[in-house]
Amino acid sequence: MAKQLGLCAAHLISLNWNKPNPHHNLGRIKPPINKPISKLKFKLNPETQLQQHANLKALAHLEVMKKKQQKKQLAASSATDNNIDACWIDLYVPEKARPYAYLLRLYESVAPWLVGWPYFLSLAMAAETGALLDLKMLARFFLIAFMDRNILLTVNDLLDQDIDAKVERTKRRPIAAGLITTFQGLCFLGIQILIDYGLYLQLNNLSQKVWILWLTFSFVYPLTKRLTYWSQAYFSMTMHVGAFMSWAAVKGSFAPANVLFPLYISGFFWTLLYETIYSCQDKEEDEKLGLKSTAILFGDSIKNWLTGFGIATISGFALTGFNAKLGWPYFASLVVVTSHLIWQIVTVDLDDPIDCIKKQMSNKWVGCILFIGITLGKLLT
Repeated sequence: MAKQLGLCAAHLISLNWNKPNPHHNLGRIKPPINKPISKLKFKLNPETQLQQHANLKALAHLEVMKKKQQKKQLAASSATDNNIDACWIDLYVPEKARPYAYLLRLYESVAPWLVGWPYFLSLAMAAETGALLDLKMLARFFLIAFMDRNILLTVNDLLDQDIDAKVERTKRRPIAAGLITTFQGLCFLGIQILIDYGLYLQLNNLSQKVWILWLTFSFVYPLTKRLTYWSQAYFSMTMHVGAFMSWAAVKGSFAPANVLFPLYISGFFWTLLYETIYSCQDKEEDEKLGLKSTAILFGDSIKNWLTGFGIATISGFALTGFNAKLGWPYFASLVVVTSHLIWQIVTVDLDDPIDCIKKQMSNKWVGCILFIGITLGKLLT
């Protein structure tokens, strides 16, 4: 009996315990209910309600603009230096080799052509009138251009690792991120230089001497952005030394100078144009870090400068073709190139990193059009 009474008492206590107490929540503040802004019911006067609505709209607009800017920065990073998800490097390259593949930007499909065009255009221009350029020499310089590009990238990332670590677009580069040590980077650079030297040994002495000059320029370039606003001009000068290498490989000299030097100068201004556009994406961060560029130097008048570079580019290429006595296909190609450069300058949004990259990369077509124009101009002279 006692046991049964105990069970009954326990049951009654449990029922009373679970029964809601009407006074339980007195004196407590109820947690706010998250309701959509559009469903909130204001019990304020109309003017206060309107003011609150205006404030909420302003905050919402600022949030949207902030997210758009973040998306632009992320997209710009993905388009250049930060690897994208499921990149072929992650899928097919051994894990230990991946940082080196990213160091060489092997995920890029366009940039190698921009480095290669000075070599290829010079080869096409150096070909004999009425004949195609030497395809064997073209294949050889394709490898040389690839190796020269890799050396440029490695030198740049070694010397700029302290800067790259502070810039959003470049902080994930392997050396800046610590995936490759400075010593490993130097060893990797040494291997690349040896391979490149082996390729140049197959060419004549003049080409080899020009290569040594180019190599010296390449080690200085990363330092120029700390010293002068014209670092893009120095880069352009370095890039188009390749025109002298390939010309010397075919001709054994720099003659005729009235063709080679206008070709070099026009290429210089062409690269200066698209590298200035490219530098606009880092303008704000460069200023914070005390770095210099043509984008910072030109300020609001940048499009006027780009127009000047474009005019110098077309004038130089026209003089080159005239002195080389090229046929009409070459000058027809210049009309197309002129239209393309005008399109770049007029439509580029210098405040949009993605558009700056797209415009820079579109110059692969400028090189392609010129190459076809030179080749056909030689054949149909």
